[in-house]
Amino acid sequence: METKTSKAIRLYKEGKLKSSLKIFKGFNMRFSEQEIRTLEIAYEIETGFGSFFSELGINTDETTIKSKEIIESFIK
Repeated sequence: METKTSKAIRLYKEGKLKSSLKIFKGFNMRFSEQEIRTLEIAYEIETGFGSFFSELGINTDETTIKSKEIIESFIK
């Protein structure tokens, strides 16, 4: 049986960022509060709400890059 962690990692490695973020953003015990918030926003950006966050002054490209960095550091 595949665990949530292994599924999230597999999805990320397969290039399915949105699907992996959906799982990773729920890992409250493994990431800091700020990292969780970044993952949550990146997920919302991936689901089509990027313009909303841009209007709030959040750099969506930077947030997506940061979310990938958080995941990469978790995988290593």
